[in-house]
Amino acid sequence: MDKVTEGDELEIRENVVWHKGKSISQGNLLNLSQVKEHMECSRSKMDRVLSRFIHNTLDYARNEIDFVCGGLSMPEVATEFKDRHTLIVVRGHNYKEDLIAIKSYIDEVKPVLIGWMVVPMP
Repeated sequence: MDKVTEGDELEIRENVVWHKGKSISQGNLLNLSQVKEHMECSRSKMDRVLSRFIHNTLDYARNEIDFVCGGLSMPEVATEFKDRHTLIVVRGHNYKEDLIAIKSYIDEVKPVLIGWMVVPMP
């Protein structure tokens, strides 16, 4: 996706993607039943992935309620957030799997990534 920009016209012929007369990518040409099969497979995984994400978020909130409700001071940052997606990554149960599940979003949108790790108090 780094070879095209928003609004560029692309042409797909057979299994090849063309941009400004140049072949930039290729894939597998699927028939309708294969597309339906892939969609169903994705749907069946979405429930499990979303459920893990929600449980992870609730576990984090439950464990850190005093910290979160106690007020946070915001650090000074040089990163420009205006008109950009922002993804806050919290290390918790299955966080690596969660990141793998949204890798295509991260690769395509290139959001500002904020890492958050709570260190237990001694």
